[in-house]
Amino acid sequence: MINPNRVADVSSPVSGVVEQVLVQRSEQVRKGQVVAQLNADVERANVELAQYRADIRSEIELGKINVAFDASRIKRSRSLSQKQVIAVEDVDEDEREYSLSQQRLVQARELARVRQLELQRAREQLEQKTIRAPFDGFVIDTLKQPGEHVEEDAILRMAQLNPLVVEAIVPMEYFRDIELNMLAKVVPETLVNEQLNARVSIIDRIGDTASNTFGVRLELQNPHYRIPAGLKCTVKFLQNIASDTESGQESEQRQDVEQGGPQKVYYLVTTDQAESHQKTSELNSRLRAAGVTDPLTIDQGPHSGMILLGLFNSREKAEVQRKTLEDQGFKVSIMKGV
Repeated sequence: MINPNRVADVSSPVSGVVEQVLVQRSEQVRKGQVVAQLNADVERANVELAQYRADIRSEIELGKINVAFDASRIKRSRSLSQKQVIAVEDVDEDEREYSLSQQRLVQARELARVRQLELQRAREQLEQKTIRAPFDGFVIDTLKQPGEHVEEDAILRMAQLNPLVVEAIVPMEYFRDIELNMLAKVVPETLVNEQLNARVSIIDRIGDTASNTFGVRLELQNPHYRIPAGLKCTVKFLQNIASDTESGQESEQRQDVEQGGPQKVYYLVTTDQAESHQKTSELNSRLRAAGVTDPLTIDQGPHSGMILLGLFNSREKAEVQRKTLEDQGFKVSIMKGV
């Protein structure tokens, strides 16, 4: 399957009433773009109040005047004390008033800093009412409409379509042949003329015992969004010939594979084409009831109506699967591919 790289239900960090949904289904959006807005009348009023409080400078200016006056007074008092015109206690009192006025100025400046932080908090609370896109992508669906109340509910669903990811189910016998960053050719089911280059990004280290398969994820670049997500596809892994001394040999081997050189043969075990979609569904149900895990139905193309029951790298293993299914009453056949 060709899937989006990411799918996200975009919600709000706070509860509120939806005021606007600014995007529609299938619309392309950029990271940081505003996609929805909650009612924020109270938060805007809080920002205005915090802004007014943060702009108050009178307390600092008053503190500066008091400090300047007390500094001048203490200078005169010390001069008069040296001439023994005033008592020492009067000088001490003036020094105390000067120290207090200095601390009041410090207190006024600290209060101004607190008000700036309160303004910042009010702005952040207002910003929480604005919902922005978390990444570049497309809107899959809008889930809320203006006037609806949201708490933990998603407002819309987004998908990132560049790059795409290909989720492949691979027979366990290929486990040692597939490596990270290995190249592969991807052919979408409905776009058979397209051969797309993908690269292995994840290899599951735990396989599925029932089907004897393991999962592989590939990264598929889609810069112009020519390939839609949600398609079935086939994947052909290109051989990587490791060489410590002859990197050119690796390139040559890979080119041979791409141009039709030596390739691995595989065998598909499938059912016959069903006459209708209903018969395909009935056969699918019978296979699952018989213990066949994850039968893959081909919905389109020349093999529409067939059900894929296994992929093997040898005819002998495919014959074992075919015989097992025929013993259970299913009519199956083997197709050869490269």
